Amino acid sequence: MVPSSRHAHSRRWLLLPALLIPVVAFSFAAACSKNTAVTEAPDAGKPIEIGVSIALSGDLGASGLPIQNAVRVAEQQINANGGVLGRRVNFKVVDDATDTGSVVAGIVKGMIDEGAVAILGPRGSTQVLSVQDQIAKRQVIEISGSATSPSLSDAQAPINRFLFRTIPPDTLQGKAVAILAINGPSDRVLGDAGVVDSGSSDAGDAGPVQPIINGCAKMAIVHSDDPYGNPFAAATVAEFTKRGGTVVANLPIPSTLQASYAPTINAILAPRPECLVLIMFDPAGDEVVAELRKASSSSLPANFFIIGSDGVYKPTFISNGRLDKTNPMSPTVVEGIYGTNPDPNPETSQYGDFKNLYLTQFALDPGAKDLPGKVATFYDAAILAALAIEQAGTTTDPIKIRDSLVAVSRVGRPFGPAELAEAFVAIRHGEDIDYVGASGPVDFDDYGDVIGNYIIWKVQAGQFVTVDRIKADKLQ
Repeated sequence: MVPSSRHAHSRRWLLLPALLIPVVAFSFAAACSKNTAVTEAPDAGKPIEIGVSIALSGDLGASGLPIQNAVRVAEQQINANGGVLGRRVNFKVVDDATDTGSVVAGIVKGMIDEGAVAILGPRGSTQVLSVQDQIAKRQVIEISGSATSPSLSDAQAPINRFLFRTIPPDTLQGKAVAILAINGPSDRVLGDAGVVDSGSSDAGDAGPVQPIINGCAKMAIVHSDDPYGNPFAAATVAEFTKRGGTVVANLPIPSTLQASYAPTINAILAPRPECLVLIMFDPAGDEVVAELRKASSSSLPANFFIIGSDGVYKPTFISNGRLDKTNPMSPTVVEGIYGTNPDPNPETSQYGDFKNLYLTQFALDPGAKDLPGKVATFYDAAILAALAIEQAGTTTDPIKIRDSLVAVSRVGRPFGPAELAEAFVAIRHGEDIDYVGASGPVDFDDYGDVIGNYIIWKVQAGQFVTVDRIKADKLQ
């Protein structure tokens, strides 16, 4: 699903100067009123509960522990600075096992029944879609740091919604994939000079279509047939064709691992594409690549390359693809693949400050040089939830908390992760604040979305290597 022009119009304000932001229509006027004192006295000794539904097991479980750690960093930092409304905050983490049905629904229901003021997560787009209506009906704010499906933008009404995300939607990533395909797999795809986009003078507009010389003119897409893969693929098709490319195969496959992908491989090989885009998770992604490598020695153009998405940007994509899975030095079938991902390690002082906070409590994974994806976005979700409750001055007025969440994300004096104590003091003195996150600006628009930068990654020598970045303003 590609966003309507209404979506594009509503998001333009995000690029305007800060002085223009207050004119945007959003029902957070009450949240901007001055909170000169803590207004909530009852249950002063009882911790404020915030539920966290994330996968620590199941298909998405491999990336769950660092996310849990990020939430604990936020929890420790908040409580070390006096808590919220004079009370400690308890982030209750529950493993939802990547479930998309009754298990995750029961988890969030239990959290709300037990008094959770906010919910962080779940991890996957399908999971969020399965529970967002239930959470909204109970008027509890929900913030996911990882669910990227464009379908979530329209899952609830604009403005009067309770669903938010600290990670940009895949309408933007679809554009990033198309740009990478058009330019080809160079380690200098974009650079600081901006997007090379088939003759455009404006990176936000494909401009006049020009011949594709060095990149991919014929694209095949294989995507999971679910709320993550379907709209992401649609966004990629729209942008790639707008920029002069042709999609010769667009193949939905089950989200669960299949015994064989032979029919999919045959459908990829038949039109002889110049690139293949994988919009799915591992281990399905590994198996598609492995079967394609076996079948395509002479069936594809010499310049053929593969592009992965954020769904495979995790260590298990590399390890599951090893020829000898018991040997960490064994070659992997995904070697040389390029891909895109929301920038997990922005080159900003705010990210650097958060990383320092994280490393005082938790170590990097063996061999890792930086924090994994979705860690900074979940940290930001936790901090924003706490700041919103403090700004609202209550745990019992859900509308005021919701409107305060938007306010602290985009209105007032900026504060980053290293300035959390000052941010709480400013709120308590009646000042409006703008939290600038570890993952980026995290300014919520009317659809609960944020914009953000993307990286272009490559699997090189058995590791993910960032070879370039695409700035958010190049994707608007």
